[in-house]
Amino acid sequence: MRAAANHKIQSAGAQITKRMQRRIWDIQPSGLSEWLVRPINIHDEVITTVANAEISRRVREAVDEVVNVFKPRVPLLAIDWKVNMSSWAGKK
Repeated sequence: MRAAANHKIQSAGAQITKRMQRRIWDIQPSGLSEWLVRPINIHDEVITTVANAEISRRVREAVDEVVNVFKPRVPLLAIDWKVNMSSWAGKK
């Protein structure tokens, strides 16, 4: 029963993180170009490296847009930001 109930919650969370990752990828130009964003979706997190402070601002705006879309249906939805990590290994 716990697994069945948890599936409903995790499935919705997975859809939100996938939408967020897709929105972040929209910042990256199509075709051959320098990288601006490099998002990766791991379980319930979207970890993204960015090229510079301006791109970081655009990522934050994109994430806020996604959160605002889902907030009416998921009132406690929030993003916990970690900025300027030296490596993903130091993430806690």
